[in-house]
Amino acid sequence: VFNYTVYGNGLCYSSPDLTGTITVISCEIGWANLQWPGSGTITNCDSYTVYAQVWKDGITNAPGAGVGISAWIGISTSDTDPATWDESNWSIATYNTEVGNNDEFMYTYSALPAGNYFIASRFKYDCGTYYYGAFQGGAWNGTTNVNATLTVNNVAAPTGDAQQTFCNAATISDLVVVGDNIKWYDAAIAGNELSAATPLVHMTHYYASQTVNGCESATRLDVTAIINVTPAPLSLAAK
Repeated sequence: VFNYTVYGNGLCYSSPDLTGTITVISCEIGWANLQWPGSGTITNCDSYTVYAQVWKDGITNAPGAGVGISAWIGISTSDTDPATWDESNWSIATYNTEVGNNDEFMYTYSALPAGNYFIASRFKYDCGTYYYGAFQGGAWNGTTNVNATLTVNNVAAPTGDAQQTFCNAATISDLVVVGDNIKWYDAAIAGNELSAATPLVHMTHYYASQTVNGCESATRLDVTAIINVTPAPLSLAAK
């Protein structure tokens, strides 16, 4: 805060001196973090929402999103300083709610490929510099304040015996596997879905997937059907 006075002089000067105050507001973020969650495990079909909070005195204190605050959530396959991540790693976060004097922002990921990920937040006020928030205490430092972690798994194939034996005849419905919402195919990848009434053919491979929470497994269980045909009894000619 600066006080000022404007003085006038000269032969034609007739106005009184002017006084006032200039308030200079820093453009830097006061504090931010990655609030929650610090870690998680999902499948490749699940969505995953991340929350981060920011505080700037005089800006986030008021109800609603602080004017001039920009927020991002970033994700990377490298556990490194988020300040070094490429711009393509960052997604614009949306305002969620007020938490005390903090503004909370959020972003939801979906359809992430299987793998291990690291997540951080990024904030900026007007012309200020970026502030990189970590879980959970504040600015990223790589030791006490670190990137959140996320593991994305593919839905596993169902389990069962790789060879299943039947007498004389059987159908797809006779194959036994353990899993949810089983589907059978005639190929390990793509192929045609088979109905439960499809007859099994001796020494033929059948492939089962399972679907969990709407997400079908990318891999399939390979089952070979073995059909043992019992020969008809021989008739004895009358003597």
